[in-house]
Amino acid sequence: MANPGRDPQRSLQAWRLLNESFRMFTTKLGRNQHLTPVTGRQCLSLQERRDLNDAMGQCVTNVSGVLHSLRASHLRLDVNRLLLIVEQSQLDGELKSRQAQLWRTQCELRNKRFELIHQMHASAQMTERLEEARHTTKLLEERHRKLDVLAVDKGELYKSRSSMLCSRMFDLTQELINTKMRINSFEHAKAQLKRRILELQLRRIRRRRQLCDQVQLLRLAQDQWQLLMPPTLMRVWHIIRGLWDCVDSLGLAYHSPYKVQSSASALNLFVACV
Repeated sequence: MANPGRDPQRSLQAWRLLNESFRMFTTKLGRNQHLTPVTGRQCLSLQERRDLNDAMGQCVTNVSGVLHSLRASHLRLDVNRLLLIVEQSQLDGELKSRQAQLWRTQCELRNKRFELIHQMHASAQMTERLEEARHTTKLLEERHRKLDVLAVDKGELYKSRSSMLCSRMFDLTQELINTKMRINSFEHAKAQLKRRILELQLRRIRRRRQLCDQVQLLRLAQDQWQLLMPPTLMRVWHIIRGLWDCVDSLGLAYHSPYKVQSSASALNLFVACV
């Protein structure tokens, strides 16, 4: 706590109080001197001295009381000032904390505002996307409806085509069965033809053997007849034999795969005979 004697204002106030007390004392003393007429240099009586001493003591007591009250008031003022300083420091700290809290709140509000703006922008974008999605959904629904109609039409067309294909496949199956039957008949005919060809070849071989035997017999007869027959008859005989060989060769070549070669050999034989 500060000393009140060191403060010049407080010292001046105490000096003024002391002067006022001294003036009161001198005023009372002057009043007492007027009341007691003094002739020359007379000393005060004992009662007057006591009264004066009492007045001086009372004055000193009043001065000390005033000083005590002054000190008490100064102490109260110091205490109040310290309390005010402490309260002001507390208020300053609280003000700083409130300002910091206000600044934080403002920052939070600014951030919240930015977030709100961002959310509003995002919500606007989401709304636009939602509208686009709705429009796309409508287009897709319309396209799906058209595709359903087209699918129904295509399904009916495919059903008709499938029925046509089934009937066509049935017809083809019937044709295939008929073709197989014809193939079987052709194979059977082929087998018969092969058997017939084999029989004809066998007959040709047998006939050829017979012809060979007949040719040998004819040659033997020719050799015998050449000695007995004249040249003219011999020549006629050669011509008839050549014609017979040509006819025989042509008949065999008709059933043989070597038709052209047999015909050529027969003609050559006929020319040679002629």
